[in-house]
Parts: sequence; structure tokens; C-alpha cells
Amino acid sequence: MAREFKLPDLGEGIHEAEILRIFVSRGTRVAEGERLIEVETDKAAVEIPSPCTATIEKIHVEEGDIVTVGDTLITFGDQAGADGEGKRHDTPDREKLPSPAPAVGAGRKQGDKRAVVPASPATRRLARELGVDLHAVPGSGPAGLVTAGDVRSAAENETAEEQAADTTPGADPGITAPPLPDFSRWGEIETIPVRSLRRATARQMALAWSQIPHVSNHDTADITRLENFRQKQK
Repeated sequence: MAREFKLPDLGEGIHEAEILRIFVSRGTRVAEGERLIEVETDKAAVEIPSPCTATIEKIHVEEGDIVTVGDTLITFGDQAGADGEGKRHDTPDREKLPSPAPAVGAGRKQGDKRAVVPASPATRRLARELGVDLHAVPGSGPAGLVTAGDVRSAAENETAEEQAADTTPGADPGITAPPLPDFSRWGEIETIPVRSLRRATARQMALAWSQIPHVSNHDTADITRLENFRQKQK
């Protein structure tokens, strides 16, 4: 009987990861505990082991893909010991998937701030930083879990709506960034993908740059007496 293996909950508020390496291929026979895939999160690179002894029927991801908790990674085919050991391995709690959470909107009225929105602490912190109301964000994760991607999409939509609402006559619609020069004119180019911690750092730096006021301070000092003294002593 086929069984889907999904990205488990890696803990510490991690909700998404990048596929770094895939150690198996279709038709490969793997044992329980044997490494399947290596993923990289905002915290570290982690190897995910097989939860059972079985044959790989299908691989749903490729190296470089970004996946979220609950996404299907691999489909297993026949498993060892279907009448005994296989049943023991087929328990879904071995995947450490998040416990079922109420679907977004279920059991609460619109605008009811007392209802608890299913979201990780990291996602809640991001929502506070972006000024996004989690109660207004539909969750795309397992069982209606609100992910960081949902929060960022909501923030981008709010920004787009604010820009569209600015209909002041003569207002500057915005400045289009000029195209980058051809850097190959000055030598060989090496393209390195931004991964994991660097990607998270770049995202937060861009956010901070767009929200923190940029201030220049200028002071005026009367140095007449100082200049007279310098002229006298030189």
C-alpha cells in the first residue's frame, strides 16, 4: 500500500526548508532510519531519515525546491512486514507532523480577537513586525496553519492596495530601477544562490531598510575664534 511521506515539523518555529540533496531515487529500497533527503532551514541543514523500510515509488521534489511543513516529499510503495512490522512503521506520528489545528475562521466571528490563530511563534513575530493582523490571513498550511509566506503575501497585498489608493493628482507613480550593467565586461561572473540563514538575513535587512527612517544630521559650529587662534599660531 502506497504511503506519502511529508516534510515533518522540524521544531523551533521552522515552517519551510530548501531541498539541498536527495540521496535516493525511484525504485530504491531503503531501510528505516536510512537518510532520504537533506534540507536546509533558517537555522541549520538537517538530514531526514526514512520512517520505514520500503521502496521509493515517487519523489515529488527536486534539489533547490522550497517546501513547507506538510508538503509531500516522497511516496513509498510496498513496505516490509505488512502484517507486523509494516503496521508499526505506518503510524503517522513518526513524521512529527503538527497536531490538527482548527481551520482558519472556524468557530470564530470576523474581528473576534479572542480566537487563537494557528501559527508558529516565528510567524506571529513576523506578523507583528509587518503589522499584519493574523485573524485576517487565510492559512495555507496543514489544518489551516498560517505560514510566514501567508503573512508576507498579506503584507504585500496591503502595500499594493495602499499604492493603488494613492490617486493624488500629479503624484509620482514611482521610480523604476534602471537595468543593471553587464558585469561580464569586467571579468568572469560566478552566481551563488542565497540560502538558509543568508536568505533570512537578507529578507530582514530589506525589511528594516524599507521601514527604518533614514536621517541625516547637520550641525553648524562657529569656529571664528578657533580660526583666529590658528592663524596667529601657525
